Amino acid sequence: MIYQTTHCPREIATLLPSMALSDRLEAVHSVARDYAAGTLSSDDHKSAEDLIKLLINDVDTDVRLAISNHLQTCPHLARDIAFQLAMDSDQIALPILKTSFALDEWDLVEILSCSNENKHTAIAARKNLSLIATNYIAQYSTVGIAKTCLKNPSAVISKESFKHIFRRHFAHPEISKLITNRLDLPEEILVQLYQNVPNVQKEYLLKEKGVPHIIADQRLDNQKEQTLANLLLERPSLAEKHKAAIQLNGDGRLTSTLLLRALILGDCLFFAEGLSQKSGTSVKRILSLFDERNNVGLKNLLTKAAVPSYLKTAFNITIDEIREIGIQRGKLLSLKNQTKVLNRISKYYHFEPNLTVEKSMEKLLKR
Repeated sequence: MIYQTTHCPREIATLLPSMALSDRLEAVHSVARDYAAGTLSSDDHKSAEDLIKLLINDVDTDVRLAISNHLQTCPHLARDIAFQLAMDSDQIALPILKTSFALDEWDLVEILSCSNENKHTAIAARKNLSLIATNYIAQYSTVGIAKTCLKNPSAVISKESFKHIFRRHFAHPEISKLITNRLDLPEEILVQLYQNVPNVQKEYLLKEKGVPHIIADQRLDNQKEQTLANLLLERPSLAEKHKAAIQLNGDGRLTSTLLLRALILGDCLFFAEGLSQKSGTSVKRILSLFDERNNVGLKNLLTKAAVPSYLKTAFNITIDEIREIGIQRGKLLSLKNQTKVLNRISKYYHFEPNLTVEKSMEKLLKR
């Protein structure tokens, strides 16, 4: 065999151009087979490797492709040979990119940074794809490559990479389902999915994964707070509401969402007591602001009470409706008027219409 002769690589290099393609291919098949088998002596292995390094520069595609096909699963393939083949044309590179473990994760990132869609796809489908490579794909590759990566059960995907894919490609209809199917899905990503997918996909998500613990806890907290808001309705006097507001503020349960629930139910007295505790403004002053033509005064108090910005519009909508209805203090909103308020809130926040107070608050708490 040519690598077992006394020819040194430099001499072989001078012989190759004069050889017919059929002869070069025969040499390739012979040397690549023996090299991949791992049965050569140390000297013959070195000679075979040197010859392969010459042959991967052959001008004929068939020669380079034959080497790629023979060596794609070779466990001891030299890294520099694998890298050069991987940087070749798609036909030659893809066998190496799909299966060769001679390339390390940084080689893959370098190839990803300067290659086309076909090479990205091959890398995304590699067995045991590492965190470094999947992170690059998550941040920079197209939705098609992200889908290939998500379909690869052995690809190691970090929480941060899931976040990148979620943020960049969530609008694509298949992405949420592919993320759901991952066995390594972090709880935080599962929560994001649960909070953002349409109801049809949410049913699939619940069937496959169940309710995330955080969501279950949020639901329970939401139910408890709604029960509390309903109980506060049963305390009709201002003195009782004042006492409740002080107690709830003391134990950390006088939340912005509790105040909003009270307001939607028409419990303006508890809302005023609670806002007074949070803002340091008198109840009398707060109640007087309902009689003003605009919400500037109440808006300032909501800011002073550290009400989250995403809830302020819901407060303003409710205050506008209460002012428009002309509800008397101490009187609650009828179910019809509550629905009117909730539908205006739903329209602004892009929720479905005709939600209950509890369901509306559950959605607001997810924002």
